[in-house]
Amino acid sequence: MPLRPQVLLTRPQALSERLLPALQAAGLQGLILPAIEILPPPQPALLLQTLERYRQADGPQALAIFVSPSAVLQVAAVLAGRDWPKGLTLAAVGQGTAALLRECTGQAVLAPADSGDGAALLALPAMQSLSQRTVLLCRGQRGRESLVQGLSAAGAQLEVLCCYGRVCPQPDAQALQRLQHSLSAEAGAARLVAWVLGSAEAAHNLQQLLPDQGRCLAALPVFVPHARVAAVARQCGWLQPQIYPGGDAALLQALCALRASVLGVE
Repeated sequence: MPLRPQVLLTRPQALSERLLPALQAAGLQGLILPAIEILPPPQPALLLQTLERYRQADGPQALAIFVSPSAVLQVAAVLAGRDWPKGLTLAAVGQGTAALLRECTGQAVLAPADSGDGAALLALPAMQSLSQRTVLLCRGQRGRESLVQGLSAAGAQLEVLCCYGRVCPQPDAQALQRLQHSLSAEAGAARLVAWVLGSAEAAHNLQQLLPDQGRCLAALPVFVPHARVAAVARQCGWLQPQIYPGGDAALLQALCALRASVLGVE
């Protein structure tokens, strides 16, 4: 098998693994080194009980807002093969989360077209009549409070659902060794050509996980989903952030364009 240029994936393990086949098909090799470890929901039975409240289309209704792909995957795991509740209208912060939510549910998902943040979601016309409406905010144990504040200010009957935990993972010695080799002259055609950073929290974790290699990454383009993450990347010394408009399809398109420019192939 010919050697392929490598892309470092620092998103959570499950999300990075989903990207590997498409990278392979595009002539790239993914190198997974998660900067965030996703933990299961602390109270899965309570989460399932809340979701089941909206099981029937003619029963209680709620708007369920998912803040991240990890929230989607953890809720899908809690449902464990059951159909998604019919009484939920679905919304997502960002196109990447929306695409995964559509894939998992087969349902329409409300999401901002470009900017992947809570403010853009709240600005949509469909979000202007939230007074007294039940809203389930599906997120991790911690999160930015701006969306909570915005929903509360709009009069929503808000319930925050803790769908997962986030921690900084322990360093993976084998992954670190592969990364070190990909940054060396011996890597040849399998050298690292780019990397993917999903959040500001991941950026801060990487500074702990990669105290030495992190400086080497400064010479490479880093693909980020939002201007906020790009700003944090620059603060960390990673000076080539490339913002893609959200979702794996857009990320793959950007990485393929980079591969063509680096290797001179389409």
